[in-house]
Amino acid sequence: MKAFSSSALEDLMQLCLPPDRRLAADGEELLDLSFRALGFDSLAMVELADRLQEALRVPVPTEAMDRIATPRAALAYVERLLAAGERG
Repeated sequence: MKAFSSSALEDLMQLCLPPDRRLAADGEELLDLSFRALGFDSLAMVELADRLQEALRVPVPTEAMDRIATPRAALAYVERLLAAGERG
């Protein structure tokens, strides 16, 4: 199974924010903050879904990302997608 790390997610998340803004946390602290607390609006979540889909080569529906509250939950979702892709 392909692996996707929290640091890879963090890098993609940073790309979804305006260039003059940085993520408010990093590492383990980042994983449990809500996307909203990190400055993500609905447009940033759509961009994150697109970037994940491009990076992983698996479908990442925007609707699914709307229901994911934290980066840790996003990582778990990505791991499930990757596992399903390996089985399918």
